Amino acid sequence: MQVFVWMPSATGYPYPEAIFNVVNQTCNKHVDILFDMESLTIRTPIQIARNELLDRFLTKTDADYLWFCDDDNPPSVDVLEKLINANKDIVSAIVPLRMWDREGDLLNIFKYDKQGGREHYTDLSECEESLIEIANCGTWCVLLSREFCEAMYKAYNKKPFAFETWKYVVGKNEGKVEKYIGQEYDGNRRDRYEEWHDGRIRVVDIPLSEDVCFFEKAKELGYTPYAELTAECYHFNGRPSKRK
Repeated sequence: MQVFVWMPSATGYPYPEAIFNVVNQTCNKHVDILFDMESLTIRTPIQIARNELLDRFLTKTDADYLWFCDDDNPPSVDVLEKLINANKDIVSAIVPLRMWDREGDLLNIFKYDKQGGREHYTDLSECEESLIEIANCGTWCVLLSREFCEAMYKAYNKKPFAFETWKYVVGKNEGKVEKYIGQEYDGNRRDRYEEWHDGRIRVVDIPLSEDVCFFEKAKELGYTPYAELTAECYHFNGRPSKRK
């Protein structure tokens, strides 16, 4: 089995601990980790970098999985094994947005709210299983199957990663999202909330990052994102921290 790894870095110099923890993953089966170090270009727009990396993964390798792992989110050394054993096309590890020891810290995975939108998980005690279906996630530490990547590559003209504004049309009576429409935007975050004149429907324009937008598109193709709650990462934010 081969896993192709890309570690985006804002500076072009990934944290040594992040690299060490990736190449020293403890798997109970033979796994070749192909670590791509040629794509650490500085100031390349992230959506362009991810699309180019996806192309390289599919056209230059025969690897079974693509593993996105940000350099400021060093994974525990058993993360890859747990993600592979989940046997899902999309499976994310758990990453705190800031630090685990901050009360009510947000996580990198989303659940559906009462209106059918998304909100960050903050407490995992409500989850009865370690492998759960989620509404969405980032690409901070996520494993993607080759079959899934090929489907996205083909369906979205080789460029499935893009910043887009998704228009949510929410019916007040039903209390859920009725439909959404994707459209490109320039990367600046602008939330627009508009009441229709009859007061029955609320239109919400929500800019999405390239990774969250990617998984929204994946759901349109019939794929479901999952999270393995026992697969945990640190998050460097002044100092490393992990869940107690």
